[in-house]
Amino acid sequence: MSRDVMAGNNMYKKTKYLEGELWILAWNASVQHAALYKNGVWQSQRDHIDRFRNKIIDHIRTHIIPQYRETVEEQGHCANIRDLIN
Repeated sequence: MSRDVMAGNNMYKKTKYLEGELWILAWNASVQHAALYKNGVWQSQRDHIDRFRNKIIDHIRTHIIPQYRETVEEQGHCANIRDLIN
């Protein structure tokens, strides 16, 4: 494998790692004071919560972020928020 390919692969891995860390930090910040989970639920249902978080992240990546590569009007922004709520 050439150095360029290896360097590109390493950069991809680093980017994916950093992206994952940013999602975790953003998620934790968004639910930190929201009392989203009942006391004790976090540990007992960790797998369910992780799947839920990953579905939201996937939805944001595939449906919402692509829209924001261009200008989004207020109506579209509000529709995206409603979509996340539902």
